[in-house]
Amino acid sequence: MTAGVGLLFAGNTAKANDTKKRIVILGDSITAGYGLELKEAYPALIRQKLAQAKLPFVVVNAGVSGDTSAGGLRRVAWTLSKGADILIIALGGNDGLRGISTDETKKNLLGIIKKARTKNPMIKTLIAGMQMPR
Repeated sequence: MTAGVGLLFAGNTAKANDTKKRIVILGDSITAGYGLELKEAYPALIRQKLAQAKLPFVVVNAGVSGDTSAGGLRRVAWTLSKGADILIIALGGNDGLRGISTDETKKNLLGIIKKARTKNPMIKTLIAGMQMPR
């Protein structure tokens, strides 16, 4: 690991010869930081923790307010166009609020993972869980 490694957000680009791993967080308004300063959104907090630990990661906030699992499925290929080593999927809350069936949400989440693995068979994925109110 390199000391003093800076981390980047979407909009910035790593140098071509950089060995930083890329973390993409695909999510909704919670990921996007709706109502917060961008530096207060949890992807920025993850970036800060990684920087403090001097770990070589680029963190990309791919959160879109109001997004659903179907929206994530539609945009995952584009979102991963610059590649990713780790994909965090934080979608499904808006599905529940809109009455989309859990079967449909599951199908979309599995579709996101399939597309990500097509892009990079070695990608690590994490699905952030949530509990819906009754």
